[in-house]
Amino acid sequence: MLIYYSTILYTYLTAIQYKQPNTGIHHVLTAMDVSDSSPADRFANCVELYLKYRPSYPPAIVDFLQEQYHLNADHEIADIGAGVGHSTRLLAPLGCYIYAIEPSQQMFNELVKLGRQFPNFTARLETAEDTNLDAHSIDFIVCGQSFHWFDKLMAKNEFERILKPQGVVILMWNSWKLDTAFGKAYDKLLQQYSTDYTEVSHKTEANEEKIAYLFKSGSYTTTTFANSQYFDLEGLQGRYMSSSYALLPGMDDHDKAMQALEELFNDFQQDGQVEFAYDCVVYHGRLQS
Repeated sequence: MLIYYSTILYTYLTAIQYKQPNTGIHHVLTAMDVSDSSPADRFANCVELYLKYRPSYPPAIVDFLQEQYHLNADHEIADIGAGVGHSTRLLAPLGCYIYAIEPSQQMFNELVKLGRQFPNFTARLETAEDTNLDAHSIDFIVCGQSFHWFDKLMAKNEFERILKPQGVVILMWNSWKLDTAFGKAYDKLLQQYSTDYTEVSHKTEANEEKIAYLFKSGSYTTTTFANSQYFDLEGLQGRYMSSSYALLPGMDDHDKAMQALEELFNDFQQDGQVEFAYDCVVYHGRLQS
């Protein structure tokens, strides 16, 4: 995987209008050469799916941050790698000012739309390694489902530059549970039907070393929150298609992947839905003791 946020270069192999048989999914999707794509590129063609099918974050996180760090409307937050704004939506109602930093033009466009709902919000087409924010201006850095894509050294330097003294860093991941029968079966499916699921999975598993490096002059704690989504067949297929490693229409074995998802759904559905359970893992602390 390349360093997060290289120059946005789109390598389109084929663009087709896609309607999944027996579902309502209807999007224009593009098969890309993912082996040479930056993270910003990888998600460029699934923004609508990402917005619709990726999980939000548990509201209990807000209560926790208010209690633990006295988060309030007077604080300024940098939501780095903001994507389509899931973490921004969680925090904006508090009234604190949020700078949403995102390198993908397509996701940035969604953030601009979100900004129309919140006067305390600005979207910026920037990178984690060069946010273009003022030095020592930020009370909280929040990274939802994004930190594993950042360059370890450059992001640490930038975080230290923009944070106020005693500023707080919050790293969040919705990690779907592998200790359920459905989770194990879905993991097996991804190992068979994906572009580079194993590589991306290993990148995420390497977070502990990157996180320890980020906080090496300070300290952090891990807190876990329960989270779930419930999908019908269309939703499950949409959730799969929102992943950067999904086999898009036009790719080899895409149809087989859709069939395997339907079989998986039939095996585990109850009353027409399957539960997609997550541990929402939050790493939180200060970069300086």
